[in-house]
Amino acid sequence: MRHTRTIFLFSIIASIGAEAPAQDLSLIPRRQLFPSFEGVAHQIRVRISPNGRQLCYVASANGKHAIMTMPAAVSAPQEHPETSETSVIQSCEWAHTNRHIIYTRSQGVSPKAHVFCLDVDSGKTIDLTPFKTASASVLSLSRRFVHEALLLADEEGTGRADVLRVNIVTGKRTLALRNPGYSAFFADDDFQIRLAMSSTAGGGKAYFTPGENGQWKKVFDVLPAMAPISNIANPLGFDGQARHIYLRDNRDRNTSGLTACNLETGKTTSNRECRAAAVIRI
Repeated sequence: MRHTRTIFLFSIIASIGAEAPAQDLSLIPRRQLFPSFEGVAHQIRVRISPNGRQLCYVASANGKHAIMTMPAAVSAPQEHPETSETSVIQSCEWAHTNRHIIYTRSQGVSPKAHVFCLDVDSGKTIDLTPFKTASASVLSLSRRFVHEALLLADEEGTGRADVLRVNIVTGKRTLALRNPGYSAFFADDDFQIRLAMSSTAGGGKAYFTPGENGQWKKVFDVLPAMAPISNIANPLGFDGQARHIYLRDNRDRNTSGLTACNLETGKTTSNRECRAAAVIRI
């Protein structure tokens, strides 16, 4: 765990150095980046804004869960009471506006979830998936479309989650892709769907790329886990030309390394490897 946290912290500080002016390069206290379970309240899902200046996290206390924000270098948390409810906040992430937070919240005891947008400056929240049949999640946010998001949501109650392109400020949405039957999709920074995943017999996974006339081509498989081995090859993102998908990959090793899969050939190569540490996200 020490190695995992060190890599994650290093990547955060490196991103801050790339975005923030030289005079702002102060270290962020470690306690602000990792969950704290001291006392009754605790904080989870700590996220840093794209410009490196703000943090957000989910705070839980007295049976309620709310979004909190604070400056990255100063411990001065601000609660957003408009997000405080008893239903669980499953995920939260900064939009590339550095002003909006996209979060997913369960709907009571139902397994279904809605995706919301919080305007940190005004305190306004908007339900981006305001339909009863919704079981929604965030697919992608992009620095190229700062006021939009790709969501997965079953708007029509068909049992399949389609890809929706949504304006996070107005809530206006359009259908980006009708789901032909896959469990998950992965998009590049241009909001183009480059990869889809389906489950296979025995608990494995198969990954496909879109082709002509609605046809999909299988690129690679992840074999089912067989105790004590757990096979993982989780997509983390695409390269600049969307020709390769980076994977958190533990196949043929004991920890998770960073590999790149060519979407045309399916060939996988290792990019970064350290047998003593594990890659979490990039």
